[in-house]
Amino acid sequence: MLIAVGFFALFFLVYRRDEKRAESEMSAQGSDSAGDSAPGLYETAMHDRLPKGFPRIIAMTAEDHYVKVIGDGRSEMVLMSLSEAVGLVPPAAGLRVHRSWWVARSAIAGSERSGRDTKVVLETGLRVPVARGRAGHLKDAGLI
Repeated sequence: MLIAVGFFALFFLVYRRDEKRAESEMSAQGSDSAGDSAPGLYETAMHDRLPKGFPRIIAMTAEDHYVKVIGDGRSEMVLMSLSEAVGLVPPAAGLRVHRSWWVARSAIAGSERSGRDTKVVLETGLRVPVARGRAGHLKDAGLI
């Protein structure tokens, strides 16, 4: 039993040190990217639910009981509602453009309109539908 406790303590200390090193590397990367348009989206409460090293969040979409978090070149599925996920990012960082979509303000590159339908075009080329009831709010904010 003593040997098991000793091994537990040893591994705990080793992994804890590695975790602190990874956190310091992440904060160094965040300070390097301070010139980016949305540095706050590199370290949010949502990132606590994502794998270590997840990049800046640019969009989130609801898929059944999951939220697909879309980052720069990477995406992950997280078991939660979109409302809960939106609550874990800073309110000024983005907005809900559809009942199943949230986008970061800094990721919006433009918009396109086809008849009555409007879509927000993200810097990655992803086209996100805009709910008709929210289009006026986006127009007032100068995003479309």
